[in-house]
Amino acid sequence: MNKKLLKNIDFSAVFLIFLLTNSDKYDIIDTVSILYLFRRLYMENLNLQQLISRRKQICDAISEIPSMRRGTLNEVFRHQKLKDGTVATRGPFYNITIKVGTKTVTTAIPKKDLDQIRREVQNYKAFRALSDEYIDVCEQISLLTFGGEKG
Repeated sequence: MNKKLLKNIDFSAVFLIFLLTNSDKYDIIDTVSILYLFRRLYMENLNLQQLISRRKQICDAISEIPSMRRGTLNEVFRHQKLKDGTVATRGPFYNITIKVGTKTVTTAIPKKDLDQIRREVQNYKAFRALSDEYIDVCEQISLLTFGGEKG
């Protein structure tokens, strides 16, 4: 494939289109693998200066994250059988689950804190994505620096 063409492709848009058209065929593991390959293919076509610039952009973006929280935010409804035999649904209630070692810890979230915790969980996901990209960029810089720059 033409390298100039690759430099002008927005891989996030290509990936989104791919997911929308093939979501029933792939599970999340395949999706993550495909995203990784897209990102690697894109970075292989950047020169050293572009990679260094991207690394600084990633660091700046990470430093802008005000707070974060690991875990998954869940909306829960409780079903209660009443004296007359009918079932009443109560909720929604919210909790956050976090993997700690080999255990999963669930903590109830008050509704008043929901928006803040939702933002913190999203910030954590953004941080993880930026961290993964930072590693990829640094690896590519290392390849170009110590493996010889591609002509």
